[in-house]
Amino acid sequence: MDMQMQLVADGYAAHYRPRAASRLPQWARFRDVAYGTTMEPVVVVYNKRLLHDSAIPRDRKQLAALLRAPDSPFTDKVTSFDITKSGTGYLFAAQDAEADHENEKLLKTFGEAGIRTSGGTGDMLTAIDRGEALLGYNMMGSYALSRAGKDLPNLGIVYPSDYTLVLSRVAFISKRASHPAAARLWLDYLLSTRGQQLLGNALELYPIRDDVEARLTAKKLREAIGSGMRAIPLETKLTRPLQEAWRANFVMRWKGATGS
Repeated sequence: MDMQMQLVADGYAAHYRPRAASRLPQWARFRDVAYGTTMEPVVVVYNKRLLHDSAIPRDRKQLAALLRAPDSPFTDKVTSFDITKSGTGYLFAAQDAEADHENEKLLKTFGEAGIRTSGGTGDMLTAIDRGEALLGYNMMGSYALSRAGKDLPNLGIVYPSDYTLVLSRVAFISKRASHPAAARLWLDYLLSTRGQQLLGNALELYPIRDDVEARLTAKKLREAIGSGMRAIPLETKLTRPLQEAWRANFVMRWKGATGS
């Protein structure tokens, strides 16, 4: 989302208002230029075969307490994105820093627990399913749900009750598009009832529109998350952590806290 909005801020996006624009939530629209197309929850993933209910954190405060416990099973068994290798992981980390003023304390707890970082969601989900890791922080919820129903049956998912970030896949039309009419047609289709149903059924992604019925829906996701849902809005403020000085300072602090 942040990189897409940087392109918008730099003037690469053409103005276009899709037919279904008014049916999108306000946070998923930016000045008739950029649009969110899906809802992606950012979750905690755990191995439900190896962890008892008492060891499953429901929010970040519980997670920190479990990691610090003398008999913690999570030592060297927690995984998360390496923000120097993953743009998605960097976005999540920057949003955490904005949402929680005590976030750096949690990062230090991760470091003390010997967190294992990775640049790829698939590798982390596989490690959790096998028991090589017991818990993953800031995971892509749609991927975890899909894999849990197929080849990784040991995956369990928690929507943190203090707040659960929700991002969206952002679409816009390039000013340099070779076929702008086709691009407009595609964006209309992607946000149409039919396009959104395909996302929720065939592609196993949560649609952005509230009025679309599918196997996965925005309504079902909001009900699963509850009051802790924190959607990441499409706005140019997202680009601030991408600026060189901000990024260098943030990465330095993240490495220092996590011991990476």
